[in-house]
Amino acid sequence: MSLEVFIAYVAAVAIIVVVPGPNIMLVVNDSINVGFKKGLLTILGIKAGNLLLVGLSMVGLAALLTWFSWLFTIIKWAGVCYLVYLGISQIRSSFKPLSSADLPQAGKGKLFLKGFLVSATNPKGFLFAGAFFPQFLDTQAQLMPQMIILCLALILVSGLIEMVYAYAGNIAAKIFKSERFKRLSQRISGATLVAFGIGLCFAEEK
Repeated sequence: MSLEVFIAYVAAVAIIVVVPGPNIMLVVNDSINVGFKKGLLTILGIKAGNLLLVGLSMVGLAALLTWFSWLFTIIKWAGVCYLVYLGISQIRSSFKPLSSADLPQAGKGKLFLKGFLVSATNPKGFLFAGAFFPQFLDTQAQLMPQMIILCLALILVSGLIEMVYAYAGNIAAKIFKSERFKRLSQRISGATLVAFGIGLCFAEEK
């Protein structure tokens, strides 16, 4: 894999990740409600989920998802249910007094687990990794070192972009300190997660 190909890969990853999806919305919401440092736990959970997806795609699970539609369907609906659950939980929390709101992302372990589950239950992640990585591999060279490099680059680039979003969300929370802003951000984030969950219903294995 040449340097030019690697740079093109990094640029492609950055362009894909910078467009807000369920991971980004989760990171922004958590950083607004619990702060930047705790929001990093959500990012760590998402990165763990990314590693799982990429690792499994390397051993051929992306192909299995394509061959066995029932496996794709199980993972898809698990992701749908979890995204909708998170979205509804955030919307419901926005109607409680903020001092006593039972926020689903309050605990450190829950922050990490939530990020991991949102990332790991998206079946498109398997198919994306299975279809995206091969485009940048040099089949004339050893594949495993190249895959490790691409995987690490994905984790690093996506993690940095998510940290920027988390920091921006935290800054916004400090500027707009009113309860109204926090409630509105929870409702927007919750509604967006529900929308992503509904959108995932229409995901199809290719």
